[in-house]
Amino acid sequence: MAGAGGKSSGPVRVMVVDDSSVVRGFLVRFIEEEQELFVAASVPNGEAALRALDEAAPDVVLLDLEMPVMDGLTALPLLLERRPKLPVVIVSTRTRENAALALRCLQMGASDAFAPLGGAAGIFGKKNAHEKSGRFHATAFSGRNP
Repeated sequence: MAGAGGKSSGPVRVMVVDDSSVVRGFLVRFIEEEQELFVAASVPNGEAALRALDEAAPDVVLLDLEMPVMDGLTALPLLLERRPKLPVVIVSTRTRENAALALRCLQMGASDAFAPLGGAAGIFGKKNAHEKSGRFHATAFSGRNP
C-alpha cells in the first residue's frame, strides 16, 4: 500500500497526538490491529508532535485540539508549514460540541474532523460507512482527495 502521496510502499504511518492516555491507547490499539496501518509515533501534545515529525515520518496525523504545552489549533498550521501535503485529521471530543471549531480546522488545512469515541459515528465507525460507499474513511489515510 502506498503512503501519503504514494511515496512509499508498506503500511500507512500514523502519528497519534492526544494528551489523554486513554484516547491515545484506544487509537494506538486500533491502528495496531489494522495490517495496512502502523503507529509511527504516539505523543501527548503538539510540541512533541513537531519534535517527532521528521523522525516518525508519518503519512497522516491524528490530532487532538485541547492539550497542554501546545494545543492542536496551534500545532496544526505548524505541522502543515513543515509538511504542506501532510494529511492531518482532527480527533477531538470538541468536534461534536463545536462545529465552528471543526470548520475552522478544516479551513486551516485539516483533512477531516470527528469525535474519537463516538461509537458508529466516531473515528473508526465512519471507516465502515465510507467503505460501503466506495470511499475509505478520511481519504487522508491514502493521501488522496475524494
